[in-house]
Amino acid sequence: MPSQRLESRLGKQLLTSALETFYQLEPHQLILKRTANGKPFLKYHPDIACSITHSHGRVASVQGPVAALGIDMEYMQRSNNVDAVAKRYFHPQEVAALQDNTLSTAQRKLHFFCLWTLKEATIKALGKTVNSATLCNIAFSLNGSQINPLFTLPANRRWSFLTLQLDDDYVVSLVTAQRCYLPRSLATRQFFTEDCRRFGARPLQALFYGSQ
Repeated sequence: MPSQRLESRLGKQLLTSALETFYQLEPHQLILKRTANGKPFLKYHPDIACSITHSHGRVASVQGPVAALGIDMEYMQRSNNVDAVAKRYFHPQEVAALQDNTLSTAQRKLHFFCLWTLKEATIKALGKTVNSATLCNIAFSLNGSQINPLFTLPANRRWSFLTLQLDDDYVVSLVTAQRCYLPRSLATRQFFTEDCRRFGARPLQALFYGSQ
């Protein structure tokens, strides 16, 4: 299993490769900077938003001509106490949803990580940090494929939310400030699938790398 430092470096390389592929940028145009809160941005192309995530040996990047963008991926098989974490960091409505007796153990874990990655992806899109944001206030209601925020986002943007399960081990969430079309990935395996056409017509690319 690669270290977090190596995963971080691979994420940056993946993002750089994607920018070269989709935007035909020259090496001198691919200067990545970070805000004080760690949000990556292109020094010479602030019109292209980007985000990187990594977890347990896998990395993902996403980039596109949108006002704000955040992605987060989590490994679901790690050992953690879902109930204890939820009671500390989740909104009461989210905690109540997790305590639904009709959910199986696997469904509860998936629901938990969908909520967690949505929170993290939103924090990234807003350019904040986990420490500067109150996780329980960044809350969501999940109903099938419907994702509804339980908090107020900047009103001058059309926010979109997407959560996907990769195999049985990973959950990925994406938050954008505009409605986007997410095509098939050009990475080592499919990441976002064609059913993401429902996001609209604006181009956005996502890449994923990991062991097969």
